[in-house]
Amino acid sequence: MSKTNLKLIVVTILLSMFITGCAVRNESNINTFVITNNNINNKSIKINFKGVYDKRDTKIVSTIINDKETTNQYSINVDLKRWYEDAFQKELKSHKMYALTGESNIDITVNIKLLKASYEKFTIKKDNLKANVSIELIAKKDDTTHTININLNQSTYKPLVIDAQSFDSILNEILISSVSQSITKIISKFY
Repeated sequence: MSKTNLKLIVVTILLSMFITGCAVRNESNINTFVITNNNINNKSIKINFKGVYDKRDTKIVSTIINDKETTNQYSINVDLKRWYEDAFQKELKSHKMYALTGESNIDITVNIKLLKASYEKFTIKKDNLKANVSIELIAKKDDTTHTININLNQSTYKPLVIDAQSFDSILNEILISSVSQSITKIISKFY
């Protein structure tokens, strides 16, 4: 093998590694739900989990803003309705609150109202990356309906956001927090 062929092979390998390493992602990666560390000692509340409805106006979740103009928009890699269904079921089961059919007189339905994150480019604000989530819990106990709203805002500083992957951590944190706070509010409401 000649030196020219060897150089060509090395350059090709390096170029392919560079291109695949610099690929831009167009969706934020939402992780499979991890059970939160709620220290809940609850054995008396059982919940009939009735499901989740995605009532968001848009499926665009993340935006990059430059001088008050949106430059990039991204969705997420999962069906948010299914993610919340799995998350709530796992969380309720982990706290022994998940009722089998007929075990409870408390029915819970979740409405996803909002999930968004935004990044302001070229700013020195200490909170240039922001995320918001809003969900509504409809709880029916006997003949009474209770509405519980969970609205969370989170912000941090991030020096550079180049694609959807840059939003992953803040979106994952706020989603998990919304489930954890929901369970806490359900317990405080019905315990």
